Amino acid sequence: MIPLNIENKNLNIVIFIAFIILVLTRHFEFFTNPRFWAEEGTQYFSDAYINGFTSLWQEHKGYYSLTPSVAAYFSTLVPLEHAPLVTTIFAFFVQIIPFYLISISRSEYLDTSLKKLLASMIILFIANTPEIWLNTVTSQFHFIIIVFLLLLDKKSTMSKLKTYFFYILAVISGLSGIPANILAPVFIYNYFVTKEKANLWLFGIFTLTTSMHVAFILSAERIKNLTDAGLNVIGNIFVSVFQYPFFYTGKVGVETLITLPLVYIIIRYLSSKKYFNIFFGTAMLLAVIMIMTSWGMNGGRRYVYAPSVILVMGLMVAVYDISLSKVIRGIIAAYILFGLFTGIKNFPLVDGQFHGKGWKHWKNEVARYEAHTIDSIVLYPPTWVMPLPRR
Repeated sequence: MIPLNIENKNLNIVIFIAFIILVLTRHFEFFTNPRFWAEEGTQYFSDAYINGFTSLWQEHKGYYSLTPSVAAYFSTLVPLEHAPLVTTIFAFFVQIIPFYLISISRSEYLDTSLKKLLASMIILFIANTPEIWLNTVTSQFHFIIIVFLLLLDKKSTMSKLKTYFFYILAVISGLSGIPANILAPVFIYNYFVTKEKANLWLFGIFTLTTSMHVAFILSAERIKNLTDAGLNVIGNIFVSVFQYPFFYTGKVGVETLITLPLVYIIIRYLSSKKYFNIFFGTAMLLAVIMIMTSWGMNGGRRYVYAPSVILVMGLMVAVYDISLSKVIRGIIAAYILFGLFTGIKNFPLVDGQFHGKGWKHWKNEVARYEAHTIDSIVLYPPTWVMPLPRR
């Protein structure tokens, strides 16, 4: 038997493979009957289908997004009936990168195989809304977790190969949407704390990629929203960071009251810890900026995912903090277990909006399109329709 406080490379590989299987099997029909999700088809694929290679450097949502653009372009290189499988595979590889980074991590917070297992469970089960599952449009929210894991890793003893791998991931993450770039200031903070030059280089990368998106973040409409939102934004931020990870609801109610003791524990007992800023400060930073830059500043489930994961990972670190009393650690552990239980319960895709059962199959729609029966193909969710010009 392997002791719980031991780091075992073979066990880490097994854990990584197990989570690959879990990602594959949450809804395997996404591979046997793949689909484009919303803008993935109406904007990215449609543009690539019409304009080809030039679509790779076009903005589609008011900002540049590398991964959906590249995936959509490659999906035009296969027969039309197989096109969504290409973007699904791209999204799949994005979603398993965090588990790989955990398996090779040398972070002090992930220094045993059990911690790696728990962190992987948190990423897979905490607040993992089906809205961000296996589509490249929402891969940007998984890139936040990827970047956060780059932040956590110990870089002073990394090999050159791993260092360059981190830099490549940073460039891809930063260019694949706005959210990952929000972590840029945390890297410069971590540089001053750790004196690791790699953190400074990563900060520089995200500074450059942020420059491509800054006009979107500071657009006039969003600044106007800032003055109109009021307490609604504060409420959204609170439930996004503290309540949603455990109850999967953004409504104020009895769940809010149950969450308040955890908030007290974080402020009272964890605010002085060296890991507070990295985990809880980052979670709050993400929630504030993402909600304030969302349409109408209303947030939504996809904006909750990354802050929730990072918050609960911080709680995991606190459970292992022996400077805290057993009572406090036990209470924190209870919250984590409840959050994981809620996530596991909601993991199977049973909501008709997301699982695709009974929806129009892409191949059937393509057959009708190629038979000139229709000129627009129904996507997922079925309220999204993609007009497709004849080549």
